[in-house]
Amino acid sequence: MNEKNGLVISSARNFERSASSEVYYALTELLGYDDVTVYPVKKISGLSLAFFEQDSVTTLELLTRLVESDPSIFRFCLKLVPFQYEMSSSLDNFEQIGSLLSSKISSEHSWKILLRRRHTQLDRKSIISSIALKIANGKVDLENPDLIIIVEVIGQWSYVGLSPFSELSLSQYVHEQEFDDFSF
Repeated sequence: MNEKNGLVISSARNFERSASSEVYYALTELLGYDDVTVYPVKKISGLSLAFFEQDSVTTLELLTRLVESDPSIFRFCLKLVPFQYEMSSSLDNFEQIGSLLSSKISSEHSWKILLRRRHTQLDRKSIISSIALKIANGKVDLENPDLIIIVEVIGQWSYVGLSPFSELSLSQYVHEQEFDDFSF
C-alpha cells in the first residue's frame, strides 16, 4: 500500500486523452503544481488517473472554486474523485486500509463506504466488510455522513480516499456559452 495523492477522472468514452490534458493543465498551470502525472487507464474507456504531491481533498476544493468561477475549464471531464492511497486489489489490503483509516476517524464522526468496482472479480460485500470490520471509531451513517471512505477498484489496483465529499461532478456546471438565444 502506497500513500499517493491523486484523482480518478471520468470522461466520455474515447475522450480520456482530452480529459487528461484538461486535468494536467488545471493542476500545473492554474494551481501551479509540480510533478504531476496524468494518464488514461489502459483497457477501460472513459477513465484516467492523476497523481501529484499535494493533498487530494484540498486540490478538489481548489478545483471546485475554479470551476465555479469558470465552468469552461473542464469540457471533457465528467467527474473527479479524490484518493490518498494506491494498493493492489486484495481483501488483505482492504483490511489494512480499514485499520489505517480507523485511526483517522474520530469517535464523533459518522462515515460510510462508497465503492466503485471495475474489471475485478472481488465481491462487493467482501470488500466493504473487509474495510468496515476494521474501523472501530465513529458510526455508520449511509444518508448524511461526515466522512466518506472512497474505494475505487480498477482491475488489479485500488485507490482509496477519506474525504468529507465523494467527488466533484462537473456535469452540474452547464456550459452556458454552448447555448444561444435563438428561438422560433
